[in-house]
Amino acid sequence: LDEIPKYEIQIKNAVYRFIKKNPVLDRAQTEHLLALERTGYGQMLLILAIFCHYHYDDRLAGKYLCSKSAVVRYHTLVYRYEQKHDAWPGLKDMLLDSSKRIRDYAGYILKKCTDMDIAAFYRKELDRNVSKTVLSGIGTYGVKSDIDLIRPYLEDERQQICKAALDAFGKLAESDGDEIYWRFLFDIRPVIARQAYRCIQKCRIPYGALRLYEAYIQTPSDQISDYLLHLLMNEPSWARLPYLLMLYCNEDLTENQRQAVTAGICFRHMYGSVSGQEAGRIRSLLEQNGDKIPAYISKGILIDLKYVVRE
Repeated sequence: LDEIPKYEIQIKNAVYRFIKKNPVLDRAQTEHLLALERTGYGQMLLILAIFCHYHYDDRLAGKYLCSKSAVVRYHTLVYRYEQKHDAWPGLKDMLLDSSKRIRDYAGYILKKCTDMDIAAFYRKELDRNVSKTVLSGIGTYGVKSDIDLIRPYLEDERQQICKAALDAFGKLAESDGDEIYWRFLFDIRPVIARQAYRCIQKCRIPYGALRLYEAYIQTPSDQISDYLLHLLMNEPSWARLPYLLMLYCNEDLTENQRQAVTAGICFRHMYGSVSGQEAGRIRSLLEQNGDKIPAYISKGILIDLKYVVRE
């Protein structure tokens, strides 16, 4: 048995699938294998084998709900609920588990089987000790008024606390937090900037092509410039077009950025519209940069302009 966890991964998993399907080992042997296994997939197969082939009891489930493995805890939680179809004492403690899917499933059971106020549980925990788990819980189950509880932790010097607070703030504030996300988008900590970008994308916040372009040309960070370029691509196709044309002429673009800019230029919404002034600006840019912008791009834009210019 001790050699099985050392097998090549495909062979080992095939053995575990066989064990799960057929009761070839006794419970002690299967538990011994589980204690040795380190991969999540292998642990899943073995814990399911234990529950499939051996008599279920609360003591066994309680043992595995305390496992160091999040995979084992999660599948035990699911199996125990499927056996009992009810909540049980101590389940609320799993709302503080380090694994998000365990917290989510525990919350699902508690909402379905009890009248517990899960948001109130997390607010009480926040008074005791702030953690990214508690902040995440408030973001998931809280209401908009809980924003005031979250806001102070946006300025926390601990990176993980600030990130969790920003994530929770985004869930509660949604598009109302646009200026907060914009500020953190330029944070020097890459993890925080990435979380702000995710909030902006999730809420589909339009900052306007001009604002995004000006921020792009001013930022020295490659990571943030990529975020700004992606956000610029979300703006209406004709509104972003002048700024993409200017970026196309920028020799400092990476190859990936140039490909993205080219794709953004070539995708134009034919049901959009531009004013005569805007059309004139686009034509002027094409004329001024004729040596840098390929002829096929210029020709396509000029043809499309005939159909989208509004009087």
